Amino acid sequence: MTSTSTAERPFTLLDVFTDVPLQGNALAVVLEADALDDRVMLAFARETRLSETTFVQTTSAAGADYRNRIFCMASEMPFAGHPSLGTAVAVARHAGVAGAHRYVQETGAGLQAIEVDLDGDRARASMLQEPPEYGRELDPEPLLRAIGLDASAAAPDLRPQIVSTGLPHAIVPVADDSYLRQMKPDIDLVDAALTESGAWTLYCAAIAPDGRTAHVRAFGHSSQVIEDPATGSAAGPLCAYLHRHAGSDSVTITQGVEMGRPSRLDAELAGDRIRVAGDVVVVLDGTVRISAPHSRLPESPNRLEGPRGHSSAGRAPALQAGGRRFDPGWLHFTESPQIWQFCRAVVDGNWNEFTEEGAWRGHQVDTPNGTTRFA
Repeated sequence: MTSTSTAERPFTLLDVFTDVPLQGNALAVVLEADALDDRVMLAFARETRLSETTFVQTTSAAGADYRNRIFCMASEMPFAGHPSLGTAVAVARHAGVAGAHRYVQETGAGLQAIEVDLDGDRARASMLQEPPEYGRELDPEPLLRAIGLDASAAAPDLRPQIVSTGLPHAIVPVADDSYLRQMKPDIDLVDAALTESGAWTLYCAAIAPDGRTAHVRAFGHSSQVIEDPATGSAAGPLCAYLHRHAGSDSVTITQGVEMGRPSRLDAELAGDRIRVAGDVVVVLDGTVRISAPHSRLPESPNRLEGPRGHSSAGRAPALQAGGRRFDPGWLHFTESPQIWQFCRAVVDGNWNEFTEEGAWRGHQVDTPNGTTRFA
């Protein structure tokens, strides 16, 4: 993963959770990215306009093979599913690996093992996600209203719930797949529902009676891609949810059909974790001409460092910054690996002032599990 001093860096474009080019979920991977700073990586992620773009860097974590920096168009993410699988395939191809190989990546959520099996420009990849964390159950009515449905669309025996296997998602069961075709998300209401719940997506699922197949749609924040064609980080939570509520130990997920990007995600129980797998196809190999660091690019406010592996709910601590105290009131939050998302919620309504001219740097949030500093 050694970075070069030149502006040209290897680049791969892949489609993940499909074996057909131009379907599934597209991913851009920049290799040899050690010299790129956060501003450049965020700017390039916005350039691609994909749901995620990744940057492969040298890791200092014991047991890891590389560090995977994952950016959406709004910020860096601690973890995501299809960027994990696609990046491992790009790394293996860049190293000249053929056949089966195993990697361990470092992300903001910790270390994840990924297995790849390459056959030319196609591959099969799978990963073990983090042990499931089950959050609170949610009122279905405002979630359904946010996607243009009324209460009659709710699955009769399954309530929405926050579940995480590395990233929290709101699992929203609907009565049958006809409701998926009727969904018309209201951007403001979706944003409000995600902010209130602390979830990354509304993962809306029409689930078969045996709990082993599901047809889903995923809606995210307006600052990102509104609808995602394949959400690997939500496939694990859905599998965990179905294991708890329907007794199934595996699920095959169809997603992206309504977007014209059909995808297939396979998830199964593996001990205390969930394994998520899918096909990957390479669309393009080349180089990108981006260099580090670029003084004209704005600072990215969303890179945070903090404790990992804990969840809390209750009254969030106040944030002290520049002699001012921001009291967020009562919040339900997940500290890690989504600590920066919690901190962003803490300063909701004061974010522009707080980040003006880098004033946020060096300040900290005291939480029940430790201290988090804005990097």
